[in-house]
Amino acid sequence: MPTKKQEERGRRATTIQSAQAAAARYRALLDHAPFALLVVDRHGIIIESSPVADRLLAPCAAPDRGRTIDSRDWVIVDRAGRRMAPAAYPAVRALRERILVQEEIIGCVGEQGRTAWLSVTAVPLPRGHQGDASGVLVTLRDVTRQLDLESMPDQLASAREAERRFRQMAEGLPVIVWIAKPNGTREFFNRHYADFLGLDPAEVTGQEHEWRPFIHPDDVRPYLALFKTSLRRRRPFEAEFRGLRHDGEWRWVKSHGRPWWAPDGEYMGLVGATFDITDRKQAELALQESHAHLREHADALARLASQLVLTEQRERERFGQILHDRMQQDLLAVKFKLHAILRDSAEDHRQPLSDAIALVDRSINTSRTLHADLSPAFLREGSFHVTLAWLAESFERDHGLRVATDLAHDAIIEREEPRVVVFESVREALLNIVKHARVDQAEIQMHRGADGRIGVCVSDQGVGFARAPDHAPGPSGNGLRMIEERLGLVGGALRVESRPGAGTRVHMSLPPQTD
Repeated sequence: MPTKKQEERGRRATTIQSAQAAAARYRALLDHAPFALLVVDRHGIIIESSPVADRLLAPCAAPDRGRTIDSRDWVIVDRAGRRMAPAAYPAVRALRERILVQEEIIGCVGEQGRTAWLSVTAVPLPRGHQGDASGVLVTLRDVTRQLDLESMPDQLASAREAERRFRQMAEGLPVIVWIAKPNGTREFFNRHYADFLGLDPAEVTGQEHEWRPFIHPDDVRPYLALFKTSLRRRRPFEAEFRGLRHDGEWRWVKSHGRPWWAPDGEYMGLVGATFDITDRKQAELALQESHAHLREHADALARLASQLVLTEQRERERFGQILHDRMQQDLLAVKFKLHAILRDSAEDHRQPLSDAIALVDRSINTSRTLHADLSPAFLREGSFHVTLAWLAESFERDHGLRVATDLAHDAIIEREEPRVVVFESVREALLNIVKHARVDQAEIQMHRGADGRIGVCVSDQGVGFARAPDHAPGPSGNGLRMIEERLGLVGGALRVESRPGAGTRVHMSLPPQTD
């Protein structure tokens, strides 16, 4: 007969076996349950989950074990899509308020932004021996597809209403509106398409063989290539071409196409509009023709101005030659005759004759100087560097202005017209210094830029004038305006820098010198 100890051990063994069997049944229930099941302890920590729950929640917050049900890592929304506070989660309310929450729908938003809609039932577990809460049991059911099916009639109705409004709007527009499928077939045209081509709206098919003949033969291939490339590569396009209107007139039209996609991301083709732009195109062509005429007139004016510059210089040369060949020769002849008279004159008549000879000598010198100023031989025959150096020397001789020169060897002006313009412009700038700068020194610099342009700068350290540095000219004063106008005749430009007390820099530039 068993002793009391043996009976006690037997009862304990039976209890352990019963507990082990219950645990096995509990584990089997979790592992093989056909529904999602979570076990949450009294602290809100998920301690057990069924495989179905793991799969269901994997996109939202896997792995779930060890995570609290009120964690802010969850992104839970209500049926309206608003994010819920953790205290409002069904399982949290069931645990804290010890209430049954049944079939409450929430949305669990995953990392990819997709929402899984779940029906949640949360049941508080029985209290322990000491009356403390022992957690909640949570079951989850995926109702995403069910909600989609329920909302499908509303979505279809909304889509039909949107399509109705689109077609109603498109029919009222005074432009051609069209939709092309990915294979190129036009599945929709508004009524303006049929009106433009003179077709019966009931017979419109949208096939290429229908609208292709209405595109000008010279434009049809470029348009089709652009349209099909845009359709294939899913890119926007714009194209201008000529279309044949129902009255037989070729009209300029512009077609815009844009790719569009269905709500689920499926590529649906192109949607576009085609506008009649004939009036604008004709205005553009007329404007281009007008610009061409203006360019012709401007070119003719430039040629005329160029001839005027050269004519002016040649007149200077002619007048200088007259001074040299006639006036100087006549003055020399007068001088010789006065000397002859002087030799045969009485003593009391010699002084007036000597004074007359001195006046003749001064006139001869003045004539020679004027001849050189009007027509420097260097300007026609020598290096332009030599011409500028001579000009600098003449200003020191005639005006007391010492002019330094810094002339780059690669800055060469060969053509007569720009040589004349730059020479006269530099002389005018130096005269401005003599008249206004109140200095006895100046500088001429000439260089060639990386772009081939020739730059000439005349500068001084004189009184300057009230003008912002680097201010683009319309310069004040006749002298600077004359320089600007002369440079403009040969495609050049003028820029003036000056400040009171800081001197003046007159920058001249010429386009690259080519034959």
